[in-house]
Amino acid sequence: MQLAARRQRTHPEDALPIYQARIEPMINQKHDEAYQEAVRFLRKMRELMGTLGRQEAFRQYLVTIRGAHKPKRNFIKRLEQARLDTTRS
Repeated sequence: MQLAARRQRTHPEDALPIYQARIEPMINQKHDEAYQEAVRFLRKMRELMGTLGRQEAFRQYLVTIRGAHKPKRNFIKRLEQARLDTTRS
């Protein structure tokens, strides 16, 4: 994660796959702390994809994540609280 943090300012496209690779494993741990961490990574992805002009790709990714994990009510609740689908960074 330190590598992603270092690369995100100057090379956001390099940091994206690092954060994205951590999201599914965190969600699959099925507990609130892991869900919160997954949301934190999603926030990072939203920021980076916004920087790269790929907001629509992030929205589509978020739709995919929501659909794949719809039965995980606590995770979905955290997503809604984070308001990741808005345009704010």
